[in-house]
Amino acid sequence: MQARVEAHREQGSRFVDLDPLYQAAKSGDDLEPLYVAREELAREAAALLFARIQSVPGSRETGRLASRRIAALREIASLTLALDRMAVPAPDRLARIIANLREIVGEAAEEVLPTEHAEMFKKAWRLRLEPELTKLLVHV
Repeated sequence: MQARVEAHREQGSRFVDLDPLYQAAKSGDDLEPLYVAREELAREAAALLFARIQSVPGSRETGRLASRRIAALREIASLTLALDRMAVPAPDRLARIIANLREIVGEAAEEVLPTEHAEMFKKAWRLRLEPELTKLLVHV
């Protein structure tokens, strides 16, 4: 009996270790578990739809399956919104943000610095600060 319990426990442990959501949570990436959870919820919602289609028309099980699928779809939408709020801007949007910031800072430099120093500042911005800013924004 003890051997069966240990075998069951070991099988459960292996199953958990192979679970995509568990692996994503262990990865250390903040967003990966949310993407995997959304995918897993979508898979479950699809399975619920299949089960509902296969169920006897008019049975109570049909309503329960539909309710569970609607709840899963609601969770998928919530995760999608959360991911959208946390996501890094698209490359073209990021480029526009940096260009806008460069323009604003450049104008401010021209207002308070002599022309030669303002140009030196803008060049240093392009060469040093802009690449670092891009790295920071991409790895937020």
